[in-house]
Amino acid sequence: MTKPHRPAFDFSILRPRGTEQYDVPDTVPTPADNLARLALFGKTGENYAIEVDVILLPREMSAAGWLAAWLESNGYQVLDKRLTKTPAGDLAEVMATHTADGINFLYRMKTYKDGAYVFLVQGRAPVDAYARHAGEIGIAVNRFALMHPTGAIAAEALTSYDMPQPHPARFKMPASWAMSPDPVMPPGGTSLRFKAEEPSLHRVYGNMVAVTLPLVAAKTPEDVEATYLAALHAKGVMMDGAKLIPMPGKQDSWAAERPASVNGGPVHISTRVHRGAEGWVFFGMLMSDPDVKLLALQASAQRALEIAEDSFRWN
Repeated sequence: MTKPHRPAFDFSILRPRGTEQYDVPDTVPTPADNLARLALFGKTGENYAIEVDVILLPREMSAAGWLAAWLESNGYQVLDKRLTKTPAGDLAEVMATHTADGINFLYRMKTYKDGAYVFLVQGRAPVDAYARHAGEIGIAVNRFALMHPTGAIAAEALTSYDMPQPHPARFKMPASWAMSPDPVMPPGGTSLRFKAEEPSLHRVYGNMVAVTLPLVAAKTPEDVEATYLAALHAKGVMMDGAKLIPMPGKQDSWAAERPASVNGGPVHISTRVHRGAEGWVFFGMLMSDPDVKLLALQASAQRALEIAEDSFRWN
């Protein structure tokens, strides 16, 4: 299917036999209205449809993170979710229920991503009729492909940052995150601070620190993390006693997730510690709590942390 003058939205899909394509408004997503329907297919006389939508991301985040926020804010009940890790962030395939016009629908959804756009392919049918269409819906959501993908992995530019000590290193962050050097550098290491703000809310939704240290600076990953946690505690951040655990599939890498609060308001802390021959690497992220209004912002903060980790290289 092609969209005149909009090759970025051209796609192919294996739609079920017997479906017809309905007319939909020729719209494009905008910052003010960031979801547009590209196509709608159905069967005459049946309350069944396959839909393709495109979403313009306001900032870098994974397609899975966007979908989780959208489902929660629109009242869907997620029954099952599968994530696929890609260089552009996690993609998601979801089974969910939602009531519309008094009918309880069962949905199968799958996300795709290209640069600043997320493509949502979904099939739906009433719960009591879904089994009759399950096979063809599954084929449709999995046989979608863009005809002219750009291959871009992020919705915004990525900026490179250098860490000169203890050995030269470099990593990337989304350009919307403002960087400032730590006023007090760790002995023999480097520390950079990052902040992200949502202008419409006049709110900082993410604070991240990136630190490199010589191996002699700490004996354990807990020692590396302790300085960051102590600094947060001194600023009034209260957190639970979660411990670092080894990261699956990664050698000498540890992670922790901690619910926390500051001034009575909920926040979330993610920490990552890596040990290599050149030294220790630490990332700490303090982000907004995942309530309904801020889920997309937390998804953006989580994706920034992922980009920093995945792009880090000792030179």
